Amino acid sequence: MTDVLLVTGSRVLVDYEKAMRWAVAEISHELAAMPYVGVWTGDASGADAAAAQVAAQHDKQLARWTVAGEVVVGYGQTARDGGTTTFSRWTEATVPPRAGTPGDRALWAARCLARDRAMIAAAKKRGSVRVLALRAQWSTSGGTAYTVERAKAAGLVVIERLLTMRELDEA
Repeated sequence: MTDVLLVTGSRVLVDYEKAMRWAVAEISHELAAMPYVGVWTGDASGADAAAAQVAAQHDKQLARWTVAGEVVVGYGQTARDGGTTTFSRWTEATVPPRAGTPGDRALWAARCLARDRAMIAAAKKRGSVRVLALRAQWSTSGGTAYTVERAKAAGLVVIERLLTMRELDEA
């Protein structure tokens, strides 16, 4: 039985209100199709933010893997910021700076991919997780494709959805 939906996807969905509505609708549709008890996601904008919103709307347990290295259960921010109790850490490594030099940006991107690998490893270990990947055609980062490749290699069921610019214009 699959009881957790892991949502991954393009951060750039946040660029368009219609794209975020699409993401919310896709996640809601998947939650209605299976008896999920929880939603796992990252802490980025776009698909991750939509997943947190939909989890709350559907009264599902939410677990967010943060770039800061925490796995936070609930709807607040991190435990140190008044959120719910952190039930684990996926890394003890220091968080790199997000902006600044190209080297800083490369370290940040590597940390985001490490976070995604940690989510996939936890999903494989749990064994009852399905992955929903929400891609935006205009995204250039490659993070969602990277995570999908890791999920498939781990033997997880992956549902991929792509929002094209044409569909966005027609919405």
